[in-house]
Amino acid sequence: MQPDDLPGTHPGVYREAAAAGMFGESIAADLANLWRDHRAKTYYQDGLASAARAEAMYELATEIHAYVIGRSRQGHDGICGDSM
Repeated sequence: MQPDDLPGTHPGVYREAAAAGMFGESIAADLANLWRDHRAKTYYQDGLASAARAEAMYELATEIHAYVIGRSRQGHDGICGDSM
């Protein structure tokens, strides 16, 4: 196949691959559905890390750390200290 002959869509690529015998039509359909279901994550960068998510994760880690240290009689022996 030449570059000018390539299908213009992701599902089209999967159909062409199935037609060429690379995999069955059902796999082509599954791949197309998978792409459709998750394409927004690629195009619109949904699910990417953000400063707000990083801050929330840090707050959660800090709370978990304090909880674990508070439950341990040996908390003072930790290498992290209480200043997380």
